Amino acid sequence: MFTSKKLFKTRATRSVRSLLFTLIFLTAIVSPASAQTLATTGFAYKKITQASELSTTAEYVLVCEATNSVMTGVSNKNKGRVGSCTLNEGVLSDYVTTPLTLTLKKGDNYYNIQCSGKYLKPSSGNSDLTLGSEPSDIKISFDSNGNAMIGYYKGSRNISLYSGQLGHYSSYGNDTYKAVQLYRKVYAVTFPEATQGLTTFYNADYLYTLPNDVAAFAVSAAEEGQPVTMSQVAPTDNVVKKGTALLLKSTPGTTQYLPTTTGTQSADLDATNLLEGGRTEDGITATSKEGNVYYYKLAIKDGQLGFYWGAEGGAAFKMTKPTTAYLAVPQTTAQASALRIDLEAITGIAAVSQGVRNRTDGKAYGIDGRPCTTPKKGLYIINGKKIIR
Repeated sequence: MFTSKKLFKTRATRSVRSLLFTLIFLTAIVSPASAQTLATTGFAYKKITQASELSTTAEYVLVCEATNSVMTGVSNKNKGRVGSCTLNEGVLSDYVTTPLTLTLKKGDNYYNIQCSGKYLKPSSGNSDLTLGSEPSDIKISFDSNGNAMIGYYKGSRNISLYSGQLGHYSSYGNDTYKAVQLYRKVYAVTFPEATQGLTTFYNADYLYTLPNDVAAFAVSAAEEGQPVTMSQVAPTDNVVKKGTALLLKSTPGTTQYLPTTTGTQSADLDATNLLEGGRTEDGITATSKEGNVYYYKLAIKDGQLGFYWGAEGGAAFKMTKPTTAYLAVPQTTAQASALRIDLEAITGIAAVSQGVRNRTDGKAYGIDGRPCTTPKKGLYIINGKKIIR
């Protein structure tokens, strides 16, 4: 039975819970979508400042850096709706509303900008924004400060942000309006110091462009008592196919922003790969391989970097990030709860990858980049891939 003191606490707790529920409910009404962050989505938006960075198969958002705002749609009053956002050194990393994504379609040096299934266009008089069912030619350029100049090709006005109390995006251009910037959707990948810049990565939704200073590896073999065998891969035009799981290596302690694209699929990687990223709706690892497998995750235990069972007995386990990959090894080929990674071998390959990874002459190169006419036992690079003899 409750004492009066306990009863007071119980009622107070219920009141606090009720208040919290009300606040959450009101937030859900006010905001079109719940808050999203870089850590949970694996995505960010990176500022672009020149026409050469535009891609006809990418997604974008309009941002006003001066007010930390993002355009979230176009209202029926012919004005761009505004949502607040967080900007940090040219990166949009989280937001409280779902940003409007723009698909650019180039034609005759102009673009057709798609918004919510329709096309962005100026309304009557070229002074406001609206959406139409037919494409409208839009010119896109950038000024010397990196501001985006986006406007109807027949007019002289560009999209800007009204800085008054009821801020909105529109096609004006006097001193009352602020310049806007164009941000492109990217994968955000962090390369930890603890792993010497090595991380797993899986892209479920988009192709992405691999920067020249990021080395990519497939795990081609895993045997008990041996370090996993990794082959460096060089995708065609550095575009990685949707649904590909890889080990990526870059400068430790940095974050790389890998530009996404929704265009034509690139070719499959020419390498056997035990890395996967498929999972159930609940985030549980789910292999595409036939037969039973052991599931491993990249981790450090007792100071040793390697792949370790994510659950007892190598069973399926829950992934915490949508862009993390895992190792799925057939039970006929591996039984150990830990598979070691030879970091020195990876570092050696990454160091010479810029010089020899694109060579297809079939010759063997040592980890120092020198050709080997009579290879013996050891580590070599042949056609850009790691080979252990």
